[in-house]
Amino acid sequence: MSINIPLLRKVLDHITAHPDEWDQGSWAIQTDSSPCGTAFCVAGHAAVMSGHEIAWMPGDLPVYYTRSGEAIDTVAEKELGLNMAQSAHLFAPDNSLADLWYLAEVYTDGAINAPEGITAEDSIWFVDDDPQWEAQLHRTGLSRLDPWSEPAV
Repeated sequence: MSINIPLLRKVLDHITAHPDEWDQGSWAIQTDSSPCGTAFCVAGHAAVMSGHEIAWMPGDLPVYYTRSGEAIDTVAEKELGLNMAQSAHLFAPDNSLADLWYLAEVYTDGAINAPEGITAEDSIWFVDDDPQWEAQLHRTGLSRLDPWSEPAV
């Protein structure tokens, strides 16, 4: 499976330019803090930007599904061309912008680079001077930060 670089870049550019429309802790949510009245995590933005409609619920509760009945994270994983481990890392609720840009750079072999002012060193995923770790993260998506991770073979 190859990563949909244009879509991933579009999502990251959008959330960087419009942080008020980004809530990494919610697939999709209606909110007063955004001019458009909604906010999405990376997965939610990928789903919407690839043409899927969100199945909004009354009130301001987080939403987990598209109107087709598919889970937002499942749709986004397919649209972005990610494997399960990559999507688990990219969609993690505690990711910062630096984390997202760094993971995108690793998963796309450098085809996506962070804009000026966002550096890999600011990411919790970054391990300085450890090419084996970066290769493992890229190849398997496993994280040595995860207690259930196994070494890459």
